[in-house]
Amino acid sequence: MELKAVIVVDHGLPAGLQANMAAVLALSLGRAKPELVGADTRDADGQLLPGIVTLPLPVLRTDEAELRRLGTHREPGLHWSAVYTAAALKSKTYTAYSAALANARIENLPVHAVLLFGERRTINRLSGGFRLL
Repeated sequence: MELKAVIVVDHGLPAGLQANMAAVLALSLGRAKPELVGADTRDADGQLLPGIVTLPLPVLRTDEAELRRLGTHREPGLHWSAVYTAAALKSKTYTAYSAALANARIENLPVHAVLLFGERRTINRLSGGFRLL
């Protein structure tokens, strides 16, 4: 089984926010799936460089309605997903973010970005129509 991951961001947001959200979700993927991060490696001068993700991680864009659908979508070929919601965007600290989530239902929050990880066919079907950032 071939695996794939994609990040999909809200095309209506400024580029800086899109990049930040993609970075946050990529960190979440690395934490949840550490086997996707390669071993540290050395360059020609012997300098040790930290491992990076071992599969491509394209960043795509679509509208908030599609992101909301993706953020709540579940099926067997989708192994893991993460969402970046309005609660994250508005919170200045992780404590504030956690408190905001504790008082909200995910389906009631605007979704600004989603990371999908799973079987290549499933991920392609779910994200194939979106444009590259």
